[in-house]
Amino acid sequence: MTYSYIDAISNSGGRNKYLHAIIYSNNTRVEFENQALETFTYLFDANIGDYIPTCFQYDKNESYIASIDGYNAKTNTLVEIKCPSPSVFEALTAEPPKMYYYQVQWQLMISGATRGDLFFYCDGKHRT
Repeated sequence: MTYSYIDAISNSGGRNKYLHAIIYSNNTRVEFENQALETFTYLFDANIGDYIPTCFQYDKNESYIASIDGYNAKTNTLVEIKCPSPSVFEALTAEPPKMYYYQVQWQLMISGATRGDLFFYCDGKHRT
């Protein structure tokens, strides 16, 4: 099931609605996520708007929720975007930190998506 962030906090029981904006985050670089998502869609030959920020609730346990930075309903795929500081971005190796791997695995389980990409973006540079 999908629902918007506003539905989640208002207990209106909304289903199958997209998350249009994240209104809280402690990540000061979260403001770059829209730019990162546009870059991701361009690089992977998708249309702007194909990947939409979405929240999913697990059908088998409604207390399990995943917030997806970009979900493509046409292809049943997702992307998790990370916008680290320049120093953290430069320190990334070919193998991303395990915590992000587990986060994408969780998102795949909750959403039922068939593929999940992890996309790092910083000041116009990117890594997948």
